[in-house]
Amino acid sequence: MGAKYLPTAKDRKADQRFQRQQNPLHKLNRSAANQAAAAAKKAKKK
Repeated sequence: MGAKYLPTAKDRKADQRFQRQQNPLHKLNRSAANQAAAAAKKAKKK
């Protein structure tokens, strides 16, 4: 077998960036939840 590959910090960051691009659904869900929370806050103020 070859040498064991140890990802550097740069590799890990690039991997995280790639993962975020792969699942835009995750981002959409988060923003939808934030909008719902903001709407609830507004409703509470009135």
